[in-house]
Amino acid sequence: MKRTHTLLVLSLTAVSAVNAASLKNLFSFTEETKIKGGFLEVGGQLYFTCEKGGAKNFGYIGRFNPADGNLVPQYSFVTDAKPKGGLVRVGNDLFFQCEKGAATTTWGWIGRFNLATGSVTEEFAYTADAKPKSGLIYAGGAFYYATEKGGYANWGAIEKLTPGAGVATLSSLTLADGIKIESWAADPDTGLVYYGAREGGDITQLTGKGAGAIGRIDMGGGTVSKLVDLDFQNHGAKIRSLTFHAGKLWFVLEEGGDLSLENGKGGGAIANFDLATRTLTRLHVFSNATGFKPKGLVRAGNDFYVATEKGGAGGLGVLGVLRGGMSFESLAEFDATVGAKPDNYLRVAGQRIYLALELGTPGYLGGISAYELAAPMSSVPSLKISRLKEKLHVSWPAAATGYVLQATSKLGSTEWWPVARPPLREEDQHVVEIELDGPAKFFRLQQ
Repeated sequence: MKRTHTLLVLSLTAVSAVNAASLKNLFSFTEETKIKGGFLEVGGQLYFTCEKGGAKNFGYIGRFNPADGNLVPQYSFVTDAKPKGGLVRVGNDLFFQCEKGAATTTWGWIGRFNLATGSVTEEFAYTADAKPKSGLIYAGGAFYYATEKGGYANWGAIEKLTPGAGVATLSSLTLADGIKIESWAADPDTGLVYYGAREGGDITQLTGKGAGAIGRIDMGGGTVSKLVDLDFQNHGAKIRSLTFHAGKLWFVLEEGGDLSLENGKGGGAIANFDLATRTLTRLHVFSNATGFKPKGLVRAGNDFYVATEKGGAGGLGVLGVLRGGMSFESLAEFDATVGAKPDNYLRVAGQRIYLALELGTPGYLGGISAYELAAPMSSVPSLKISRLKEKLHVSWPAAATGYVLQATSKLGSTEWWPVARPPLREEDQHVVEIELDGPAKFFRLQQ
């Protein structure tokens, strides 16, 4: 039996401190593209899905190389599929979600794109207009997502897709539960997946629409429960970019805050929800100076970067940061040169935050821009490796939350993949068991 060799490799992707440079345009589109899910970094390349462009103008799966500015379509959709929510990597496959256009049924579907062959496989297709458009989250060996239609009240449902085993409906949604789910977060320690609903919840608000809600899914039992209703005046409405960090869910709200702005809708806010105390806290209220209508949030270290769609001196939005989760600072403004109308998904890769923009840039059709970050933090947790019978135990401190164990078969490779087995909690450590047979592997932690 061939034994697995291991090597401790530390991730240096957690970033904080003062930024070094301004927002820059990296690529300008020459055709309408509409990226609707941000970027996924694989081996230094950025993969994405878009609604337009490609061989038939139905969108495509693309690859962008930030090093040389080269963009190459990898697969063109042959129907008007409207991919939503971006790409999620499992092994050598990138999974994605489409609102419609399945080859077998014409309705919504979930597909997988193989990095090696460039081929697309229909993993699951709906037989009715369910509108799966929430994006996917992968946790515990399965994908979780929501539809906007279907379920017993036709408000949609929360679904679970296990690759190779089909789809199971976990819960039909009601207006009181929260509907139009478009944000997900997972806590690897507890085995819980969290969702943010943009409408519903307290239906006495916003003329019956509700300001939205936050809920959770227990991956073990598959049970779904609502945690809290959002209040429009005190918190805001239209939640985006749910992010788990340090026992809290962090997010932005497109509306609410100062209700004297934006014709009574407010310019939006940043808030968090403490999972232990069940407390909602509003952290920043947006104004013209810091931008209106926040579209996306991403964490880098203990800082939270936010892109807004409106506001700022030029009116086209602001890129800012909530330092340490406490004080907000404007960093750069969107304009005709760097692009405007940012996608909801911001991505930290290496020392940059990457953004897809639908308008502006030299091509006037949007493009790809990036913000340079400062040097990475040095306080990255260490991996420990021990052997127990025929298995390796790879562990790191339980206090180090938000890290994912990744593996590669060749040291120095740019191809790293997440270890599918979820970590177990043993006293003060996260522990992942690895079988000894198989090829050599190297491991690292990625935040």
